[in-house]
Amino acid sequence: MGAQRYAQLLSEREVFLTRARACAKLTLPMVIRDDGADSSTSFDTPYQSVGARGVTNLSSNMVLSLFPAGTPFFRLLVSKEDFVQFGPDSDRIMGEVEAELSDIERTVLEEIESLNLRSTLFEVIKNLLIAGSSLIYVQPDGNIRNYTLEDFVCHRDVSGNVTDILIKESISATVAKSLDIKIDLPSDEKGQVPVDKDIDLYTAIRLQDDGTYYEYQEVRGKIIKGTESYYEADKLPWLPLRMTKNTGESYGRSYVETVVGDLKSLELLSKSVVESAAIAAKTLFFVEPA
Repeated sequence: MGAQRYAQLLSEREVFLTRARACAKLTLPMVIRDDGADSSTSFDTPYQSVGARGVTNLSSNMVLSLFPAGTPFFRLLVSKEDFVQFGPDSDRIMGEVEAELSDIERTVLEEIESLNLRSTLFEVIKNLLIAGSSLIYVQPDGNIRNYTLEDFVCHRDVSGNVTDILIKESISATVAKSLDIKIDLPSDEKGQVPVDKDIDLYTAIRLQDDGTYYEYQEVRGKIIKGTESYYEADKLPWLPLRMTKNTGESYGRSYVETVVGDLKSLELLSKSVVESAAIAAKTLFFVEPA
């Protein structure tokens, strides 16, 4: 089941997650948080801002390069050879087709602008630069959701094809009771289920023998009714992205990891300068013995 498979794949992710957290502490600590961190956690601020400014600027430039504002980032074209069969009317027909394709391009661009996807894509690219991996879920309404490396595990075969994706989320006991499944929820001494008790919800996506992907959600080992779906490989709404591709690895290596040595040296030097300046600025007043 999903919980068991998630536990099996944790060890493979742990090495990459540890490196990602080390890179985040030198750039943007809130992107990849420590284990157990929540909304009340205070993150340590680095002594230098080069890493944070570098990741932010790179993310902004990559978003603008991939999805330029007001300009279609793709072209719909038809080969001229396909219009030869129309004879003398080929030029006129080709012009009409190109006009229709341009309208489709504008429609797609307007749809993307209306969904405001750039903010989420900005977070996705920051995760790729710092952690090397990120998971995107394309929702039925067209919006996308980003999962950081600490939220999911995955596995790839030698060819790089995804065989397993598992996401672990927490839901309240109240939500768990409303699900169409029979599960035993933890209760207090009075036999009542605390409303603030968190229950683990697992979303599993697995590659089947026929090449399709099977998706389902489970709570405490029970599959939730209505959550089972099958997808063709080219229509899977779950997209596990990685910055770099290495044979035999299920996760990617980050860009920050390639320059982490310079960032560590800069962090130590900046810390020494700040502490030295604080010591030099210290003033002590003494009383004259006379």
